[in-house]
Amino acid sequence: MLDPSAYGDSFARDRLPPEELWPVLETAGLPELDYPKHLNAAVELLDRMVAGGFADSLCIRSPDGTATACSCAAPTIRCSRHAGSRH
Repeated sequence: MLDPSAYGDSFARDRLPPEELWPVLETAGLPELDYPKHLNAAVELLDRMVAGGFADSLCIRSPDGTATACSCAAPTIRCSRHAGSRH
């Protein structure tokens, strides 16, 4: 069973297959996969890359061009600062 989500849009969650069809994820003994129940994916995928010295590493490649970890992280940082200022 899924824990309550902090995300308001339930479109994807409402369309998950029945729980008995979900894969079993065995992560025992793998501390690098020991994530908390609630996770900010932008922090894990972007901020940690930038902080770890990979700011200029390729992050996204598409037919329209490429983007680095830093170029993807910058808008999320600005957005989070704006959202935080509203509270």
